[in-house]
Amino acid sequence: MRRVVQGKVPAVLDGPNSPGGKEIANAIAFYGVPGNAEKELPGGFKAYSDPAVKAAINEIFKFKCAYCESSFGAVHPVDVEHFRPKAAVDAGGGKPRKPGYYWLAAKWSNLLASCIFCNRENTQVMPDGSSRVTGKGNSFPLTKEADRAIKPGEEKQEGRLLLNPYLDKPDAHLAFDGEGLVKPRPGAGGKESEKGAKSIEVYGLLRRELVHARADIAKDVAARIKRLENLSKLQQQAPNPALLEVIRDDIAQLKGRMEPDQPYSAMVNQLAKPFLKTFMH
Repeated sequence: MRRVVQGKVPAVLDGPNSPGGKEIANAIAFYGVPGNAEKELPGGFKAYSDPAVKAAINEIFKFKCAYCESSFGAVHPVDVEHFRPKAAVDAGGGKPRKPGYYWLAAKWSNLLASCIFCNRENTQVMPDGSSRVTGKGNSFPLTKEADRAIKPGEEKQEGRLLLNPYLDKPDAHLAFDGEGLVKPRPGAGGKESEKGAKSIEVYGLLRRELVHARADIAKDVAARIKRLENLSKLQQQAPNPALLEVIRDDIAQLKGRMEPDQPYSAMVNQLAKPFLKTFMH
């Protein structure tokens, strides 16, 4: 996961007279009636799934999952993900609470791109061979359940435990290693980030296939770094303009892996930046 700047609001969600704005107003009016809490919104939530929204979301996230940074590719459709769940919230106890954050169902700031494995609950195999259910689904854990918002505006008082690439600096909470694994990053006092730990758990950032995919790229980064170290030694021993050009090209290729449109670029940045900082000086 990496920090992302949200783009311009698509017209379909922009303002009270847009389809999204009208949908929010209808939802607020409908769920303002206590007896409607368990009922489905007449007409449902549709504005968020408009093709223009999907296109804008894909542009922002470079056709990658906002959470795990996997590329969708040609055969994996994007899920337009509601950071705060729209229809129901799994607050523990087995039965989801209804309604969810219905007033945010068509709110641009609440929508992200997600792969199906980060967004939907699935049984996943972990690196140690164990299995567990991961995927966000209707989960939205808080530091205090008593602070859970039940009407518009109250969400500002919540102590959320999931990382949001629009609002957080994921690097401050997630630490990647050369094996494709990720851990919650310790803070100044040595305590591991609670947001990092909960995000790894809920999004399933340690599912085995994802770890393997990150590991392949981490190994490629390590090989590129080793090659640059060896070429640098040769250049120091016998300066050669042609070799220097090769080194510059290799540096450019390594930096290319760090770009926002590349898969697992947050991990690559963590692995490559310390080397480049030293190597370039």
